[in-house]
Amino acid sequence: MSDMITDMVSRLFREHRGRPTEAPALDPGLWAAVEEMGIPLALVPEALGGIGLEAADACAILRVAGAQAIAAPLADTMLASLLLAQAGADFLSGPLAVVTAPSGTTGCAPGARFRAVAFGRAAAALVVVGDGWIETVPAPFAVEPGANIAGEPRDTLTTTAAASGRWALTVDPAVLRGLRAVLAAAQMAGAAQTALDLTVAYANERVQFGRPIGKFQAIQHHIAVIASEAAAMGAAADMAAEAIPFAATDPDGFLAKAAAAKVRCGEAAGRIAGLAHQVHGAIGFTQEYELHMFTRRLWSWRDEHGSEAGWSEILGERLFARGAAALWQEITRPTGEAA
Repeated sequence: MSDMITDMVSRLFREHRGRPTEAPALDPGLWAAVEEMGIPLALVPEALGGIGLEAADACAILRVAGAQAIAAPLADTMLASLLLAQAGADFLSGPLAVVTAPSGTTGCAPGARFRAVAFGRAAAALVVVGDGWIETVPAPFAVEPGANIAGEPRDTLTTTAAASGRWALTVDPAVLRGLRAVLAAAQMAGAAQTALDLTVAYANERVQFGRPIGKFQAIQHHIAVIASEAAAMGAAADMAAEAIPFAATDPDGFLAKAAAAKVRCGEAAGRIAGLAHQVHGAIGFTQEYELHMFTRRLWSWRDEHGSEAGWSEILGERLFARGAAALWQEITRPTGEAA
């Protein structure tokens, strides 16, 4: 991502950084700034009306958001805008949510019910994905409030209006699931980096037995493990983000990268959260201290859009189907190259 965009996004998100004592809620002022900067169109290619960012740069925006505990449906809105652009539909303003219709459903009628919708209470519209079709359904919705472990809204929505548009779905459902996993991995990598930063700062400030606890070998070992896991998460998230442009032309290769990223980030999330709290001791669990904002997000996001167990199974089945002779080729094949 260019330095200019990095600075702009980082400055905006720092101004709206999550507060540890407040429940995550969408700030209208933040969303107005997000739309003014064109962030909802970050994944959309310039040829389709987007802002011309590389996919990896768009995911880097989500990493910055994860690092600042931003309470906004950025990933869903970016993905919804991409789906609409690929379907040839007009863009929608406001926060959006992508939901999946039950298999066999031919359309989204009033009264349709969707569970665990990210920031559903703030959604201006739903982008409903069905078997070969995509529809947009505008607000208002009947809302049953819900939340994940981090307190982020995960609401149950019931539609009250008919669909306002319908198009053919141009994205394979498996690829769509992979895209959601990649966007989640980017946010997880950002949250993990902040958990590391907070842990290093605390270890250097907290004095015990006459010296900072960061001088003790056991604490240094914990921090080294957290740092290595955070670095691995970042590398995995970057690898998957760079594969997004090949999702249509090499879906199998893209899904392998998406699966590997979500598995690696999910595995690392538990280690990072556990060790960060061990270094912090009791203060890490207090409502007033920031660490829990990021560790609870890591615990929540590791299970959303496919857990490491689920994606490991998908990745394992894929490699098993190709046989032992093709294993090394599959591991080393760059995404986009012929198998």
